[in-house]
Amino acid sequence: MSHAESITRIHDILALQARRQPDAICLYEEGGGTVTYGQLWQRVQETADWLRGQGVKPGHRVMMVGENCTAMLAALFGCGVAGAWPVGVNARLSGREIDNIRQHAQPELVLFTSGVSSAAAAHAASAGAIEADATVWGPG
Repeated sequence: MSHAESITRIHDILALQARRQPDAICLYEEGGGTVTYGQLWQRVQETADWLRGQGVKPGHRVMMVGENCTAMLAALFGCGVAGAWPVGVNARLSGREIDNIRQHAQPELVLFTSGVSSAAAAHAASAGAIEADATVWGPG
């Protein structure tokens, strides 16, 4: 790795892999789908832009309630690209536990992977959450 490709933040690793081998498989999704490094990096950049459009600024916290899925990874890395701090929360926690985390973290924005997690969908409904841009946030 050259100095020009120095890694300073976790999303830099994904960006480097997307440049080096964009068509290599990065993720195997439940149900048999695959995601390449290039596809994931594109989704991360779209997610970061979407987060900024929602008013997320560097230093803000973004809470993500979900299970293991591409949307959670895109949000995690997208937060990094946008300069925000991701607060990943397992959707299988109780509503009370999630609310305690939310109160402690004081996130600027809370996201739910409702499309792939019935538990996240239930938490989203309880919170009165609105649907995000599906072209960016995806099915989860």
